[in-house]
Amino acid sequence: MKRTGIFIFLLAATALLSFSFINATLFPEHLKNTQIAKLKETDSLVYYQCRTESVKAQDLYTEDGKKIEMKAKKQFVTITEKFKLYKTGTVYRLQYFDSPTTWYPNKKYAYLKLTEKPYWEFKLKLDTILPEEDVLRLAAYETKLRSITEYDFRVLEDNSPQLIINGKKISEQFCVTEKIVLSSALSVFKNGKK
Repeated sequence: MKRTGIFIFLLAATALLSFSFINATLFPEHLKNTQIAKLKETDSLVYYQCRTESVKAQDLYTEDGKKIEMKAKKQFVTITEKFKLYKTGTVYRLQYFDSPTTWYPNKKYAYLKLTEKPYWEFKLKLDTILPEEDVLRLAAYETKLRSITEYDFRVLEDNSPQLIINGKKISEQFCVTEKIVLSSALSVFKNGKK
């Protein structure tokens, strides 16, 4: 009986050590301080990314058929996407949500808050397991972020994408130093799953 107990204990300890080793080897040294590398199994990370896109002039019609002409100057819309990341063992699961395009021609990025608002109207579009390469891309993406020092951005074409990371130990808004859009950078969106 004692031998069985000792054997089970040694088996469990070996499994725990090998699991820790596998997880530790996934992230190279320069990515080990990222939020995704520190993600615990019982926690999740939520990324909100907002970016500006220019729109072409088009004719709009009211419900009664009246034509509304767009102004000749360039118009911009803001697009916000939500990415929720869970970890189970060594597997990372991603849920992707998008929201309707929001027209804010005279508004600022100030509406981007650290707490999700109901008017963002997120809808689940993708629920998938992330391949290891995408997990590493997300970690590398975090190295391209810089803290926000100004929260009153005009919505212009040259705005850098904004990113909020919410988790158990982080709730912060960042500016992306390169114009990287997560839904374009991750392979799960390039494989026709989006």
